[in-house]
Amino acid sequence: MESEVHQVLGDIKIQEICECYRLNDFAKYIIDITLVKWDGLVGNKEEKIKVFEEEAGCHPEKEKLAMALRDICRLFATTKTGYWISPTDLFKRRLECYLEV
Repeated sequence: MESEVHQVLGDIKIQEICECYRLNDFAKYIIDITLVKWDGLVGNKEEKIKVFEEEAGCHPEKEKLAMALRDICRLFATTKTGYWISPTDLFKRRLECYLEV
């Protein structure tokens, strides 16, 4: 199971971000599945949110999952494009804006 995000960032970097949020292996698995399913949804914010909701469900750390995904997507976008995205810009956006990669 490998998404474009996995190919660009690598499993180790994704794991490091998950560890920053103290996510367990199951939460990391949810992130991995979500990233794989998002591969075909570039630019489709609504569908990405639906996928996240389906995968995260009632997970007790759903908010941490969303924040980790935000950071992963931010790093992916920065790495892929070479442009740095300021934290202020990210703070002003809602979750669906983070998911447009």
